Amino acid sequence: MMLRNVIFSLAVFPLGIAVAERTGTHTLTVTADSPSVSVSPQPVGRHFFNLPSLEYAFQLEARCDDDWEAESLFLSVADTRTSLSKHRLHESPDLQIQLHVPAEQIAPVVLREFCVIDAREEGSGTAMQAGGVALSGNPPVVTYGGALSAQASLRCSKGAEQQTVYVAKPLDVELSCEPGVSSARRD
Repeated sequence: MMLRNVIFSLAVFPLGIAVAERTGTHTLTVTADSPSVSVSPQPVGRHFFNLPSLEYAFQLEARCDDDWEAESLFLSVADTRTSLSKHRLHESPDLQIQLHVPAEQIAPVVLREFCVIDAREEGSGTAMQAGGVALSGNPPVVTYGGALSAQASLRCSKGAEQQTVYVAKPLDVELSCEPGVSSARRD
């Protein structure tokens, strides 16, 4: 009986649905290049790669409606943040921002069958051997999707009224397996 009342209540009063009418069409578009990182081969059974500091190049398009004014723009990745003031936003709605994310703010990425030391072929002279270490796992270059995430917000105002547009963007990183290169820290 109680279940029937709950189902009836959900049918009459839907939960979790919020409708908000917006008067504006403010837009915030975020795109980012994928940095390339060289990683060293890992022993068999190890799947974690610690990444070095990463440099992302962002292209942002921030536009408020005609009768609204751009007040500020914030961009953050992990614990790295930057903000742009009203004056910078008025120079151009199309912006390019470089953001340096320190290695300490980046969680290890997990990849199986990539850049692995294969002890059975070590020193065998195979085409995959480089620097005395035989590699298994293809391809030697892989794009790791969603290694980090960028959050951006644009605040627009019209008199005392304010509206904010939020955008979240997954960030990729390109990993290449290069024996003898120690640009990635091992865990």
